[in-house]
Amino acid sequence: MPTGIYNHRPLGPPSEETRRKIRKALKGKPKSKEAVIKMRLSKKGQNRGIKPAGFSTWFERGKKTRFRKGCHTSPETEFKKGQLPWNKGKKCPNISETLKGHECSEKRREKIGIKSSERWKNKDWAEKVRSKMIKSLSKRPTNLEKNFIEICKEHNLPYRYTGDGKFFLDGLNPDFINCNGEKTAIEVFANYWKKRMYGSVENYKKDRQKTFNSYGWKILFFNEHEVKEDIIIERLSGDKN
Repeated sequence: MPTGIYNHRPLGPPSEETRRKIRKALKGKPKSKEAVIKMRLSKKGQNRGIKPAGFSTWFERGKKTRFRKGCHTSPETEFKKGQLPWNKGKKCPNISETLKGHECSEKRREKIGIKSSERWKNKDWAEKVRSKMIKSLSKRPTNLEKNFIEICKEHNLPYRYTGDGKFFLDGLNPDFINCNGEKTAIEVFANYWKKRMYGSVENYKKDRQKTFNSYGWKILFFNEHEVKEDIIIERLSGDKN
């Protein structure tokens, strides 16, 4: 049978007799100047008449730690002698740093895509997510999207803005779609956020392309360095009326 102390004084504040003995032992003993200063500083600013919200006594604070120290819950569940903790010698690196730049395998991406499609088939879940997405779109269009809209208007490019939740395809909301009947969508984005969300810009593009292509759509991408008049006109000039 494991050895140890099992019989302790009942948990609780000291009895009146113990308090009397402590007072008697300390009576007449002068306190050092250092002790007086420490006591004064520890009580500085305290309102001793009213207990603030969330106040707990020294006994309430200590009964789950100090009073339980060394106690055995039961011989069956206690930590055995010679037993090593499961995490001894192991390092726990930051998960985000570990996954930074990590690319999922094609098989894993397929599994994620299947699970995502199954979730979107649930009408209640889809409506809930869409309502949250539309609320988050209150700050749209972004500055990049505004610039793209202005260039499209100025050069009569057949694309209208849908990034505010006006158009969804299998749960995805493209920023622009062609308004001449062609199945062409456009995504305008900042590299920084896509790297954070998908691990890399390439992963983000593959994910979007797979969904849109499965419905017969073509998708074009413009990052923050490509939202420029000459680049946009060059890439979309064939779509003009």
